[in-house]
Amino acid sequence: MRTDKLRSNRRLGVFGGTFDPPHIGHLTVTRQLLETNCLDEVIWVPVNHHPHKLNDGITPPGLRLEMVNAATEGFDGHMVSDIEIRRGGQSYTVDTLSNMRLEYPEADLSLIIGADQFSEFSKWKNPEEIVQLARLWVLTREGQDPSYIDPGVDVEWSPIQVTRIDVSSSEIRRCIRKGEPFRHFLSNKVAKIIVREELYLH
Repeated sequence: MRTDKLRSNRRLGVFGGTFDPPHIGHLTVTRQLLETNCLDEVIWVPVNHHPHKLNDGITPPGLRLEMVNAATEGFDGHMVSDIEIRRGGQSYTVDTLSNMRLEYPEADLSLIIGADQFSEFSKWKNPEEIVQLARLWVLTREGQDPSYIDPGVDVEWSPIQVTRIDVSSSEIRRCIRKGEPFRHFLSNKVAKIIVREELYLH
């Protein structure tokens, strides 16, 4: 993890994902949470293997970790953890939060997830245990009524409204495959890694 030990009682947001690739939408969300004083730090956690997605065609974990480091470099309050990549195998949020709770016993942990992810929360490993380990923050768009979201399990959660950014990793990969402009969706450092490694061409 690219950080010193966190001080006690810090408000720590855990932001996991495939990040294939990390883009301006991801950064907009995390910076907004920091700049509005919702959190003191955000830890980005790239998955090793996603338990709810086909992993064929996903960029190798080491390259995704490099891109996340590049995307967050120079931004205060942004940290990156390779905890799931080092652990190997399927990446389960409950295991990651259990480890972070041991490492940062005095921190105020919050798990940051999107509304689409939360709609399948009942399929996650031990969802009831997850909410015992961390607060659950569900990202919704500005002006969006969060009452429509049904996680399929009775857990406490809080909607967090964030600025809408119409970009997704899948859209970026599609642009690259079709030879369309894509750099405006990414930091320059991430774009350079994609070009260097010839990612998403096929």
